[in-house]
Amino acid sequence: MLTSLLKWIQNLLFKNRAVPYQAELQPENYQGTAYQSDLRNYQPTFFGGTIRDITGYTEEEFREGKITWDRVVHPEDLHLFLLEDEKFKGKEKHMFDLEYRIVHRDGEIRWIRDIGQVLPTPAEENPQISGALYDITRQRSRMDSLRHALGISREDFLDET
Repeated sequence: MLTSLLKWIQNLLFKNRAVPYQAELQPENYQGTAYQSDLRNYQPTFFGGTIRDITGYTEEEFREGKITWDRVVHPEDLHLFLLEDEKFKGKEKHMFDLEYRIVHRDGEIRWIRDIGQVLPTPAEENPQISGALYDITRQRSRMDSLRHALGISREDFLDET
């Protein structure tokens, strides 16, 4: 589904041609947020889906620069976000899968899963990333409740060895 969504976004943005109607790939039916963003300044060029539900901010507020993604990311997680960002700058087609917190407009802390890739971009243009955001707050809360009930640390709970 993610690969299909990324192809749909790329077709929509780069080929400027009609995309055949496929209900499962329409942004308004998508239970997350598809995006494309300038990698240098975190300025989105496209959002589709539930960005307002996830962040409390509208697509227009992001596109007009009234808010940028690096200002939405929780301050304690910003270094992780920026560190990952540095890893894929200039690496065409680099894939990433991150979980981090954001601060919703109302002040609520939410967990986000951000899956995407660096897009092939001509050298004279700003590098772009394309991906999908999901609100995973409920899943993280359930995981933390289970971890607490079992009396184990987060690190031990997540250890795959």
